[in-house]
Amino acid sequence: MFIYIAFISLFVIGSILEVGGLKKEQARRVLQFLTVVLILFVGLRFHTGSDWDVYIRVFDNSLLEDDNPYHMEYGYIVLNKILKFLFDNYYVLQFTVTAFVGFMLYRFVSSFSHYPITTITIFVCFFFFHLMSIQRQLIALGIVVFSTRYIFERKLLVFLCAISIASLFHISAIGAILLYFIHKNYGRIFPLILIFLSHILYFYPGSLKYIIEFFVPYLPDRLSTISMLHLSNVVYGNGVNYSTGLTHITHIIIGLSYFFFRKNADPKTIFFANAIVVLLIIRGLSTAISILLRFELYYLIYAIIAYTYLTDFFKGDRQIKVFVTSCFLSLFSLIIINGVSSNTRSQITGLPYKYRYRPYYNVLSHPPEAVQRRDWVEWKN
Repeated sequence: MFIYIAFISLFVIGSILEVGGLKKEQARRVLQFLTVVLILFVGLRFHTGSDWDVYIRVFDNSLLEDDNPYHMEYGYIVLNKILKFLFDNYYVLQFTVTAFVGFMLYRFVSSFSHYPITTITIFVCFFFFHLMSIQRQLIALGIVVFSTRYIFERKLLVFLCAISIASLFHISAIGAILLYFIHKNYGRIFPLILIFLSHILYFYPGSLKYIIEFFVPYLPDRLSTISMLHLSNVVYGNGVNYSTGLTHITHIIIGLSYFFFRKNADPKTIFFANAIVVLLIIRGLSTAISILLRFELYYLIYAIIAYTYLTDFFKGDRQIKVFVTSCFLSLFSLIIINGVSSNTRSQITGLPYKYRYRPYYNVLSHPPEAVQRRDWVEWKN
């Protein structure tokens, strides 16, 4: 547990120093240091996190005739083939992916955030368990944030090419196409209505059932059949459990605060505000349509930058800025601490979730028992 507390504390301290008045060059060096820490911590992990067992098997079988039994995206399979042929070591792949994501993140926050250290700190809090598991979507996310400049330069074809490449690593990247069209100012009332309507499903997930049942008699046979199959396979009462609680409430409060009280109307400010709107809509709808969660990452990364802009509300008092930032980062840090401490049992392994993360094992140095940890059911026994 100590290593996780120390890890996130480095980021929180760096963020507080930044808000407290670090000079630009000092902030740049701290950001570089924290990016390296992130790459080493995540990229050199050994049998720590989740989904690594599947990725290891994909890597080991990547040069065989039946090289894609898990039906993963072709771009990711090609990457496995190349690194398998060159190095024949899965952890080279893991470190390469992490280094790519870390570099793209550093480049992104340096270019678009007024508070890059605070941005990367919130990113780590919200994305930590993604960083410790899903490689393919993180590659796609890295490509998407790389293409952000093409949104503001209004280069649609280049942006679509980037999204197409990203989708070769995770098909969910196609959900990021909407980013190109949210740079306009749609006012405040219309987005608020959309957020409100989406959260009807969030707080009353069963309402989708009645909506579908109402329209089913008027739908073509094939579509009505699919709709009824959807009803029979979705547990509406449990769907609301995904993102309830303090974290989601915080998203709503911070997001709407930025959306309604932003002072500037420049394209970037409007873009980040609209990213918050889309994020809140996705989180509302995903309660009943869970597949939408796959798109959340591509909007949350932009919403995080918007969240850091809220510190500008306290320009006149640095102590208040530091205090408010400390409070929010302490809250966000609990996401990591609670996750690596969770006693909730996995439906896959039957073991507590904390088993995936504690103790933390490193590729360069780990005890013999580290190889015994598994995170997939057929490997558990």
